[in-house]
This record gives sequence, structure tokens and C-alpha cells, in this order.
Amino acid sequence: MSNLKRAFERKTFVKEDVLAQINDSQRRNFNFGWLLALGLTLVLFVSGLQWVNTSASYVAVDINPSIVLTTNPWDKVVEVEALNEDAEALLVNLTLIGLQVDEAVELIVAEATEMGYIDLLAEGEVVMVTAYNRDKVDEKLSEKIRERVQERLENREMAVHVVGHEAVAEQKELANELGVTLGKVLFVQKMMEKYPELGGEELYTMPIKDIMAKVKELRGNGPDKAALEQKKALLKQRAENKIQERTQEMVQEYREENPGTELTDEEIIRQEVRERIEEIRQNRKGR
Repeated sequence: MSNLKRAFERKTFVKEDVLAQINDSQRRNFNFGWLLALGLTLVLFVSGLQWVNTSASYVAVDINPSIVLTTNPWDKVVEVEALNEDAEALLVNLTLIGLQVDEAVELIVAEATEMGYIDLLAEGEVVMVTAYNRDKVDEKLSEKIRERVQERLENREMAVHVVGHEAVAEQKELANELGVTLGKVLFVQKMMEKYPELGGEELYTMPIKDIMAKVKELRGNGPDKAALEQKKALLKQRAENKIQERTQEMVQEYREENPGTELTDEEIIRQEVRERIEEIRQNRKGR
């Protein structure tokens, strides 16, 4: 029993005792309230982190390297998965976690170009970007990403056309037969193409996140980074050689068609790339 309570029962009060009991009670209440507030803050903070990292969409990027980006509700990349060895080599020095998805795709395209998977001087160079949301194709998100990435690439004078995945009649018919979405069919077929040992028709009934978990199991502990670095360096060297050959051919053709031109070799190449970009812009307007 507290001294304050005893004082009330005895009806005898000492000023110092009463003040001491009140102050002690206030301290206890303050500490409890502060701890409660701190606990609630921590719970909300942890919950917020979990929600931030919760996957909202899967964005598949197909060049020759095939990559799947997992994004949170704010379109930020929270996970990156390489679906083949070429993708593993491409990603070896890229840090994409935390970037907006369009920024991540732009970096992937730039790296693929540097490694020779994309030839800026060739016609019809295409990057396929498809967004899957809740086991379906999210056409709205796919279009938003395509537009953002296309604009970024054009600003960097990279003549690459970003397109979406177009389903064929057979895929649509299969989706109807299995009672699943078209997006699920496209995603499962993509995974089965990269990993034939992944499974069969049972994959169509599995959530995408579970399919990705199986992919990770198949890949084991991950690639040999040193070997991938070596492969990446080799691919870049091949790309540089190929680009030099192509630029020399293009410059020679231009000079033969435009004798007496005062343009430098670099200006000719930049002009050719700008023309390709303008063709892409016109094609997009015509859609």
C-alpha cells in the first residue's frame, strides 16, 4: 500500500510525502505513455516497411537477356531476377533496387547496348516490356513504363523501340480452357521457356510469387560472379568491334551518297541515330 493511501486512511498528511507520491505517480504514468507511444510507432514503422516492400507488380524485360523486376506499390524496384546467363552477366554490376521501374529498365537497355545485345545502328531493335499485376497483364502499367522508357531512351539518342507483349490466338484460347488470365499464361510460358524443368500445367494454378520462388530454387546459390565479369568483358569487346565496323560502313555509305559533305564521322552517326529516333516517334503516333 502506498504512503499516500495510508495517509488518506489515517487522515494524516505530510506535505513532502504527498508531493513525493504525486511526482512518483506522474513519472510512472509518463514512462508508460512514452513506452506505449514508442511501441505503437515501432509497430507502424515495421508495418510500413513491410508494405513498402510488398510486391505490387512484376515487370518482365526481354532483349536477349531476360529479367524480371518486382516492384512495390510506388513502382520502385524491390527485387531483381535474372532468367538466363546473359541476364546474370548484364546485372553483375548494376544496382537496380530502390530505383523507379522506368529508370531500372533504362539502365538495363543501356547496359545491354554496351554489351552488344542491342545495335543502335540496326533497324528494328526492340525491347519488350510487360507488366504483370495480380496474375494478369497490367496494360495500363505496361504502357506507362513503355512511354517513360521510350522518352528516356530518345533523350539519350538511343534508337530502340520499346513494345509490349502481344498475345497470339493460341495463348488466348489456352487461357480460356484453363480458366486463368491471359497474363498468367504469358508469364508461365515465359518461365517454362527459360526453365523447362520448372514444371507443367500445374504452374498455371500457382501465384506468380510462388513460381518465382521455384525459379530461385532451381538457380541455387547464384552465379559465379568472376565468370560473369569475364563473360561481360568479352561481350563488350565484341560489341565495340561490331560497332566500329558498322559505323565505318555507315559513314562510307553516307559519304558515297553525299559527296562533298562537310559533316564529320561523328556528326554522320548522330544524324543517322536521330533519323531512327524520329522514325520510332512517327510509328508511335501512328498507333
